[in-house]
Amino acid sequence: MNRRDFSLGAMLGLGGLGALYLKHQSAKSVRDAPPFSKLIPHEIGQWRSIVVGDVVLPPADALSQSVYDGYLVRSYAAIEHPSLTVVIAYGAVQSYRLQLHRPESCYPASGFTLQSRQDISLNGIPASFLMAERDLTSESVLYWARIGDSFPRSISEQRIAIAQAALKLKLTDGVLVRLAIRNADPEAAMTWMTEFAHALEKAVPSAGRALLFGAASADPEGLDHQTKYGGS
Repeated sequence: MNRRDFSLGAMLGLGGLGALYLKHQSAKSVRDAPPFSKLIPHEIGQWRSIVVGDVVLPPADALSQSVYDGYLVRSYAAIEHPSLTVVIAYGAVQSYRLQLHRPESCYPASGFTLQSRQDISLNGIPASFLMAERDLTSESVLYWARIGDSFPRSISEQRIAIAQAALKLKLTDGVLVRLAIRNADPEAAMTWMTEFAHALEKAVPSAGRALLFGAASADPEGLDHQTKYGGS
């Protein structure tokens, strides 16, 4: 075992102890679940909400229900654009047992095969783009996760972010935002979803920007301690 692996293992171990301490100290959520119906408009730039079609979701078991304190699934359409589906999942407390389900897991669980995945920068934050296929269906997926003030691109980075918060003996929240377009050219889909993400950041109020894009994206003067999302 090299020094890097040892240091990482030690941090995760200490983070686990911190998480255990927090579990016994308080079961109270970091903050209330966000009012998605108020924060996420039905009109975002040139897109308008439409009836939701078939959507890939995490398994609807008891664990999934305990992971998420808030959930939004909505589809949007714009002239000369294919429909786009938005899935936003919020967990008020992130821990080793309760953490966000990532698309890398959800899509294979729904019968899709992951064809490719790449790291990208979206609105200045780390994000990912993947392609998945199932039978004659292809899906382009753009997504990002926020754990406190971090934006992990993988399950390992996600666990590290949770461990770092636990080392500080802080409970932290998390949100995963996923945009998806079916049966479209991947490059065009990437362009459309990036445009939608930029429009989304402009369309939501400051509390919504903090929730989805982190506290640095929000206007500090437009937030108070009860509505501020993003960070511990």
